[in-house]
Amino acid sequence: METLRILWAPNEEFPRLLKAGGIRWALGTVSLLAFLNLITTLINLNSGVLQLEQQYFPDVPRDVLQATQQAMKVLTPVAAATYPFITWLVLGVLMYLTGRVFGGTGRLSSMLVVSGVSQLPLIVGLVAGSVLAAAASTTSPDSPAAAFLGSLSFSLLIGQFMWMAWLAVTGIRHVHQLDPRKSTASCGLSCLGCLGVFFILMFVAAIILSLVITTRVSS
Repeated sequence: METLRILWAPNEEFPRLLKAGGIRWALGTVSLLAFLNLITTLINLNSGVLQLEQQYFPDVPRDVLQATQQAMKVLTPVAAATYPFITWLVLGVLMYLTGRVFGGTGRLSSMLVVSGVSQLPLIVGLVAGSVLAAAASTTSPDSPAAAFLGSLSFSLLIGQFMWMAWLAVTGIRHVHQLDPRKSTASCGLSCLGCLGVFFILMFVAAIILSLVITTRVSS
């Protein structure tokens, strides 16, 4: 429970966590996020939230749309469960490398602790977002309450990533012994690099999806 204090007191908690070798906390955080992502995605798939309706894609043949839906039922849960681990490893390596470029002296293992534990706000955001989504489902889409909940959900989305960045910058500063400006630059460059990796993975996934759809339609 004490480790959760890192959410609001990272300056005090990161040194203790790094000294204790907090890789298990990082792995636990990432695993919990992956599990919650998987459960949320499966619920959305079963409830029809991610259903592709023919009326919204009138120019797409029905068999292609059905093949796409079937492929999404497999690929979407896989992506939901794996992206936290990809983020953990890629972001940790990039923050280690960029920190070294700026003169840091930290170790990769310590940086992996930071990149893992820094995903705690995403868990908070996922739980809070699910509550807001459940509340929104009970309101009329055109009501003021729905508009308010939508704005709140968007603010939550932005806030959780800013919260994550704050934890990451603080962790970089403690691991690499850098000043706040260099720590922020290291975090920013690492996030850009992580986005680049995800774009590449999305491109590869799109190719795989198109091949699966082509195979299903042709058969």
